[in-house]
Amino acid sequence: MDQRTDQKPGQVDDEPLDFDKAPGAPDEPPPDDVFQYTLSKPIQAHGDELTVLHWREPTGGDIERAGNPVYLDFSEGAATVAINEKKMAGMISVLCQIPPSSVRQMAARDWNAVAWRLIRFFAPQGA
Repeated sequence: MDQRTDQKPGQVDDEPLDFDKAPGAPDEPPPDDVFQYTLSKPIQAHGDELTVLHWREPTGGDIERAGNPVYLDFSEGAATVAINEKKMAGMISVLCQIPPSSVRQMAARDWNAVAWRLIRFFAPQGA
């Protein structure tokens, strides 16, 4: 039997999840005041073609507007992570200052890479 079949989504060999080392994350996290991601496919936003997304750290007001996009479950050993896609899309829109229609244009790979970079803001310190 494959040992991986007993694992919950987001769980890797009983090791705690490291939100700063998510799949596709750079070895060194960016400085706290500058966050960006180079898109694999450009998107249109505000009449311009974007190849790089820039965002800021979320605030309580952003969570109030878009909702908390990350659910963490610590009930059984290692933490498991679930992303609420609609709330995360809203959060990407707010933090990157692009319309929701532009978020929908993002390649799945790009959407997931940005989402994984944002997860760290919604996890408790040291989780």
